[in-house]
Parts: sequence; structure tokens; C-alpha cells
Amino acid sequence: MDKPLSACDGPGMFIKSSSEGIRQKSSSSCNPVQLWFCSAWRFRPVLLAAVMALLAGCSSPTDKQPAASVFRYSNIDEPRRLDPAFVKDYYEGVVAGWVYEGLTRFGKGTDVEPALAGKWEVSDDGRTYVFHLREAKFSTGAPVRAADVRYSFTRVLRPETGSDRKWVLNRIEGADEVVSGTTKELRGLETPDERTVRITLKSPYPVFPTLLAMPNAAIVPEGSAGTTTMSTPLDRAPVGSGPWVFDKWMQGQRLEFHRNDAHWGGAPKIERLIYHVQVDDNVRRREFEIGNLDYYEVSFAVFPAWSHDAEKAKRMLPLQELRSDFLAFNNASPKFADRRVREAVAHGINTRSIFENLQLGRGKLAHGPVPPGIAGYRENVKPREYDPERARALLAESGALGMEISLWYRDEALWSEIVKAAKSDLEKVGLKVSLVPRDLASLRAGVWDGKPDMYLGSWTLDYPDMENAMVPPFHSRNIPRQGNGSRFRNEDVDKLLDAAQSEKDPAARIAKFQTAEDKIIAECPWVFLFHRRTDIMVSPRTKGFEPAAMYNANRFDDVEVRQTPAN
Repeated sequence: MDKPLSACDGPGMFIKSSSEGIRQKSSSSCNPVQLWFCSAWRFRPVLLAAVMALLAGCSSPTDKQPAASVFRYSNIDEPRRLDPAFVKDYYEGVVAGWVYEGLTRFGKGTDVEPALAGKWEVSDDGRTYVFHLREAKFSTGAPVRAADVRYSFTRVLRPETGSDRKWVLNRIEGADEVVSGTTKELRGLETPDERTVRITLKSPYPVFPTLLAMPNAAIVPEGSAGTTTMSTPLDRAPVGSGPWVFDKWMQGQRLEFHRNDAHWGGAPKIERLIYHVQVDDNVRRREFEIGNLDYYEVSFAVFPAWSHDAEKAKRMLPLQELRSDFLAFNNASPKFADRRVREAVAHGINTRSIFENLQLGRGKLAHGPVPPGIAGYRENVKPREYDPERARALLAESGALGMEISLWYRDEALWSEIVKAAKSDLEKVGLKVSLVPRDLASLRAGVWDGKPDMYLGSWTLDYPDMENAMVPPFHSRNIPRQGNGSRFRNEDVDKLLDAAQSEKDPAARIAKFQTAEDKIIAECPWVFLFHRRTDIMVSPRTKGFEPAAMYNANRFDDVEVRQTPAN
């Protein structure tokens, strides 16, 4: 899902327009866009006044008598594309998880479980995986075959497809030749029979099944995507094997689905699923409160009151996001070549105050790039302390007192408050800070061009692993468009990350990544702020909903509703 300023064509580009952060001064509040520096997943804000007015004026989600059981999901934005080869933002990922499936899938937590592959084996050297397909069917009724897997994977890698999500599958042997156009066949993928897929990797990679749970590794029927790239048949009429079957899309309003009665895991408990698009949080909240919606992500505007309302607080379902918010330095700039200057800035910003007073304590104060919920996250690592005296001393030692800094940020309500607080703190310790608000496109372009001295960003994981929290944003090979927008370059960190990635033993792998994280924290390429939490409410008539950690794992196949309107 997205991160502020990550690479559009690199790991981690899911952008989510938050349904939170309603701290606008006007009464018509829109949510700030979460720039998820994607390792994925995360950035399509829909904040046009005309669109807001149009949607706010639409009829309510329900104006008919109760009929078939339906769950009415709602969010601030809608997908742009539904072809899995091109899915890369939060909203696209949500819908992809309903319609498509891969060989594996994410469970409710960060675990990976069998999906279209009922089981698999791994060779002793860790390079070869043999997947055994279930007796599953696409929504067309056609069986899922090994040839469909070969088609789906090869298509993502072929240059004529135009997908920028090739990195998801580029560890397969022969992927480089397909990407370059040297060959059209992926030699590392074999199909001995219709129910068996053998995949050989370039080198051992123990979290390969995790990558296969991402939307870009979803399996589609052979030949179903056509030959166009800008818009394919799957974009407007997706065909998959997931628990939900696509019905129709009323752009700017809603997407509708009916349950897949032939799903290998059993049909969902409800008959229909509707994705309502509503830009204005005030409208979305009102529709939820009067019973016209079944799903609502609690905004900052109402969180203080609702969290102190016993009945509402009891119904809130907390979801710790796999995301890090940060202030990044331009580490290639002479201004921050001296680590003492970076440390001074980190000591000079009261991150705890920002977390408690602006983020309202929703989540976890960050001490490093790895978010809670990931194997290897450490509770016992303390955040760098707010120490303005130490900050001023370091600036004096390094000759940086009075230095001017430009701080770029996405021009949204919560982001604006964060940078204003940082500016106030830094000017108290002897720095001069100019705030530079930008729209998303300008901000991203500026970061890629190395223009800001600092910028406010966030990084949300594409897949739940320490690797994804550190390799895209901190390995020098990913400067700047593959995730490392801060231009951090450290030979020791590169070596540590490379060693951790190739380690086969799970415990040793985590230990190596933790060593790399310690080095990253010590070098201070970012000021680590916090890891966000989202609070979700579902309607009282809903039973069985449990929020999933991964964006494409809320499948709503185990949810029950008592009685709901037809629309």
C-alpha cells in the first residue's frame, strides 16, 4: 500500500489516502494522504472539490427495503486499475484481495498460508519450490491450471506488458532474460503437469512464499489480459478465483461483487459485498452512524470523543499498521554529511510530543524502521531521546548552528501540523527551517531530484518482513527511485543487508537484519517518528469481522450480517 515519496516503479508503492487525520479548519474535512513510501503498498488522493461536491450530493448508500445479505464497505478513494500486473496502491490491493488469489495468501496476521497451492515443498538448498495446485476454479468456471500460473508470472515480467511490479517475481531464475526481452519464456518456472508448478530461484530466498501472496503474483486465466497495457480487460472486468466475483463498477460511487459459491474454501457467509466510495469523512461517518454503511475507519476528528464513549470505544477494532512515519534527511547533501548534524536534528525534535498530541497516541513511538508486528521487531530498543541541550551542543561542535534547512511535505492537515511542530523545535536549538508544502507529484519529483534538505514521509510494507522495512529505503542500490529517497549510502549497511537477505536459517536471518537495523539507527538517516494504528468500526449487525494486518487480506468471507439494505 504507499509511502510518501518512494519509487513509483520500485518495491513499496502503495499509497493510501488516509480516512483519518481530519484536522481541517473547514467543516468539510478530507483526509490527509498517507504517502506510503512504498515498498508498496501506497498514493492516489482524490481531493478535488468538484468530486467531493458530487459525491456528497449522491443519494445515501441505501434507500430501498432490506433484501439480500450485503456488507457495505467504504473508503475515501477507489482503485484505478484491477489488473494484478499493475496493482500498486492500497485501494487496488483491497479489491484484488477479494477477486484474485495467488499460490499463497496472507492470513489475519503476518503469516502466509496456502491458497491456490494447497501445499509445497522446498529443496534442501532453498532454491527450488514445488507447488501443488488445489482443484480450484476461476469465476468463469474454468479450472486453475499450472499453465495459468506460467502465463500470469511471465506476463508480469515481459517488457511489453509494461508492469512496474517486476521486482515481485525477479528472484526466479531466468527472470532477467524475460525482463530484458531476450526470451519470452521463464526458464525457472516449470509445469510438469496441470497441477504442479516447479519454481527455481537464482539463490535461496526463504520468504519467497510471502512475495507470492502479493496482488502482483495473483493467478489469472491464460490469455485473459489481452495485449494492451494502458487498460486491459482485467482492469474493468477482473476474472480470478477469489471469494468474490466482480459485478459492476460505477466510477466515483461504488464497486459491486457477489459471492463465489464455487470457491475452494467455501462460499462467503454473505451474498454481496459493496465498496462505497466517499471522499468526505463527514458524509462517510454520518452514513455509518445512521446505519447505511457497515465499515468505517475512525478519523482523528472523532477519535477523542469516541474513545471516551464506553459503547463506541468497545466497538473500535485496533489495527497496528505495518508502517513507519519519519522525517528524512537528504543524506547526499553536504549539510548532513556530518552525522553529528543528523543526530542533533533527531535530538532536537520532540517526537514523543508529536506522537501523543498530533497522532493522538494511536500506534507506537518509533525507535527504528521496523514496525511492530514483524518478526524481529524489538520492544526493548529505546527511541532517541528528545534532548535540546545535546542538540545545540552537537550543532556547535559541527559548526552547523544557524544552518538553513528546507523541509518539504505533503500539503495535508496532519502533515502540516507535524512539520510545524518540528520547525518550532529545531529553531529553538539554533537551526533555521523553511517549510515547503507540495502536492504529491511535486513532492515525489523533488525528492527524486534531491531538492529538499529534509522531507516528511512514510513507508508501508508491501510484505511483512524485516527485509521490506530496510532494503528498499536504505540499501544504496535503491537510490532514489526504488525506495531510498533519502539517498542514504553506507557500505557496511549494504553488506549487512545483503548477508541477511541470503541467509536461509530464519533465526540467523532475523539476527542479521537486527544488526543492520542497529547500524541504520546509529547512522540516523531518518528521524523516526511513529508507527500508526488505525481504528476500525463495523455496524452492530456485523458479526465475525477481524481486521487483517495486510491490505489485501480483509476478504470479508467469514463475516455475517443480520439484515441489510439492497444497496
